Amino acid sequence: MADTTAGAAPRGALHVFTLFAILALAFALRYWGAFFDLPYILHPDEPFNVSVVQGMYERGSLNPHFFHYPSVFYYVNLLAAEIWFGARAVLTGVPWDPQAPVILALGTTKVADVDGVVLFRCVTLLVGTLSVWMCYLIGSKAYDRRVGLLAALLLAISPVAVVDSRNLTPDSYLLPTVLLAILASLSLSRSGTWRAYLVAGAAVGLAAATKYTGAVVASAVIAAHFAYVGTSVRNWQRLLAAGAISAVAFLACTPYVLLDYAEFSRAGLHMQFDHYSGGHAGMDGASTLFYLRALWTLTGVAALAAVAYLWRALRERRGADLVLAGFAIPYLIFICLFNVRNDRTLQPAIPCVLLFAAAFFTQARTWLAQRTQISPGLRQLLLGALALALVLAPLRLTVLETLRATTPDSRSTARAWIEQNVPAGAAVAVENYAPFVEPTRYNVVRLERAIDHEADWYLAQKVDYVVMSQGMFGRYFDQAQTYPAEVGAYFRLMRAFTQIKRFDTGNFIVYVYRTSTPP
Repeated sequence: MADTTAGAAPRGALHVFTLFAILALAFALRYWGAFFDLPYILHPDEPFNVSVVQGMYERGSLNPHFFHYPSVFYYVNLLAAEIWFGARAVLTGVPWDPQAPVILALGTTKVADVDGVVLFRCVTLLVGTLSVWMCYLIGSKAYDRRVGLLAALLLAISPVAVVDSRNLTPDSYLLPTVLLAILASLSLSRSGTWRAYLVAGAAVGLAAATKYTGAVVASAVIAAHFAYVGTSVRNWQRLLAAGAISAVAFLACTPYVLLDYAEFSRAGLHMQFDHYSGGHAGMDGASTLFYLRALWTLTGVAALAAVAYLWRALRERRGADLVLAGFAIPYLIFICLFNVRNDRTLQPAIPCVLLFAAAFFTQARTWLAQRTQISPGLRQLLLGALALALVLAPLRLTVLETLRATTPDSRSTARAWIEQNVPAGAAVAVENYAPFVEPTRYNVVRLERAIDHEADWYLAQKVDYVVMSQGMFGRYFDQAQTYPAEVGAYFRLMRAFTQIKRFDTGNFIVYVYRTSTPP
């Protein structure tokens, strides 16, 4: 494999210091803002995952009784709870008493068990930082340590990787398992041993047991196989064995898909497939265009650098390039097939893009070093400009997103106003992503959308106040041409009631309506 650098890779203490500095930066960015919303939880999925781990702990069972996701990331956090709270119980004599989150609606949750949520988020922070280290290992193995360090830095500041590392969701756990499968595939592409095939297959099973879509990383193993054997038919038995061991590893890590097959078949893989194939208001349609835009937004110049690198590299058929592209390209095609799309679904492909971008940078450094007609000062200027272009845009987006997440918005101000101005005992209807309304103080009517009922229904149910959130109605108003019926329904409801307060703190709008004029 050709060297992609113009000089020896950093060695010794400087190299170790640089790597640790990148890992420290990765952890710091993920830690910053990780606990700001507590004791409330704004992420729509996290409360359900917290409840699953708490339930497993209380029952003393490995059956999650929840199969929207596979079990690996539940098991990791259950183990963390057993160790942390078990040790605390031994030292203090106070056992952990997990209390389920109070979920009024999606994005509208309050937790009494703050310690448990803090622990689970800390585990996710560490898992997210682990991904950065694994990205470095892949870059060092596939290319050299300079590429590994630069790719690790780019992943450390990646907006989607940073944000997803702050909540108990499977996406951040999927990333290191996918990277592990890629790392094993790199070894396979060079050695072709039975051990390499079996390890790669087991890593694929682990990825699939973390999130079902992780199974797509099997394409990296297949690419590695062909990178090693070329067009011959050698080692096909080993490739089949890798597939078999991946199935065994998946079942070993998610055993209750068989042991509790009835529940799994009812609310497991099929439910996820139906969800992503169906619709989700504000998050569906034009998936290919969405992901291309997201890739540009999240990686910026790195996406262009990756394409430029691949344009040349794939013609040279280097094993490492084939393995990385052999996962990233099929994965991108796979997620574009579904109607529902979001940024975090793109995350597993991001490290491959960043690794290609880092390899492009080192190639550019080599190319410039060979151009003696370019002055040293201009070479350094060009390299510095490219480095800043790779780093500044994603870092800026990460910082802005973190500042937004750590700035109180209308959900906080509206919650405080409601507690001070709405009389206790009033019936208050809240839709998804609305401020949390204390159910011990108010008669809370839980809704998915305020427009699920007409105005007459609220009057018949003696609802006094209706709280509407931009997190719900905004997805319709932002695409009014796509959702004219929903927009019209919101306007009818707003005209039927009296708006008594509007909050727009932090670029997030909350309306409070009174259903009837007070006597």
